[in-house]
Amino acid sequence: MDPINVLVVDADAHSLQTTLSLLVGKDQLHISDTARSGYEAVAKSYACRPQVVLMEIEMETPRAGLMALREITGAMNHCRVVVYTAVQTPDVICAAFADGAVNYLTKPASAAALVRAVVQAGTGVYAIASDGGETLLKEYRRLYRLQDNLSGLLKVAMSLTASELSILRLLVNGMQPGEIERIRFIEHSTMKSHLSHIIKKFDVDGISQVVETLRAFRFFEFLDD
Repeated sequence: MDPINVLVVDADAHSLQTTLSLLVGKDQLHISDTARSGYEAVAKSYACRPQVVLMEIEMETPRAGLMALREITGAMNHCRVVVYTAVQTPDVICAAFADGAVNYLTKPASAAALVRAVVQAGTGVYAIASDGGETLLKEYRRLYRLQDNLSGLLKVAMSLTASELSILRLLVNGMQPGEIERIRFIEHSTMKSHLSHIIKKFDVDGISQVVETLRAFRFFEFLDD
């Protein structure tokens, strides 16, 4: 098998040299070039057409690597991007995979782990490292639960009366039941009845739980759209 051509991208000179030291001399790899910014990464990807780009995220801007990644994967079907960075925040990891990264490793990685990730990317084997895989799994579980919860929330919302929805909207906006009674000219006993029905429909212990749930899902923003 011919060596895999690799473009190594990192704005920090010391970090770049450290990464190169892990890759240079490996028979499976050939370092085509290096780049020190997202802009340079894109330009050199067009110029030397690497099979794999090893990409840092933080360069001239905190997310310059993501922008370069999106450009490279969108324009060059032959090229696979492996992210190698110290950035470990879930939103960045998920954004990197959404933008086309095939793997995500966090610094410092062992030479074996880094070489394995680059070779897998260059040969079309997709095995996500635990660094990015754990975050993706957590995000998938979160979205799955969110979908289930949202489905249940919508079913309950469809059973609410216009008055109950109106009261909930005001509660979500920060008003207290007593204030709503005054501005809507609602008897206290009627308000208690409305709140009791709402709590029962949502199957919770108190109205504060309903309000917190609707705020978390931005329910009324969703309705207004």
